[in-house]
Amino acid sequence: MAYAIPYFDEIHIVPIQRLLKLEFGFATPNATNVYQADPQPEDTETMITGDLNTALVPWVVQYRITDPKTYLFGAREPEQTLRDLSKA
Repeated sequence: MAYAIPYFDEIHIVPIQRLLKLEFGFATPNATNVYQADPQPEDTETMITGDLNTALVPWVVQYRITDPKTYLFGAREPEQTLRDLSKA
């Protein structure tokens, strides 16, 4: 009888107990989440209102990962996908 040890390519530690956040329009210094800060804060601050005026609106999206399998394998880049959805 032979046993094969499975080969692991990468190990991803998913923080399921933490409340994570994405920041738009600003960046908190020394953030623990590498995806938290807005890479282009000048692009997301300005919004156009319904009456075609512009407003500077920084905002924060908070989320918690409940299913690590769906988080890792449900989307190619989950943080970027959530950031793009929040901008839309």
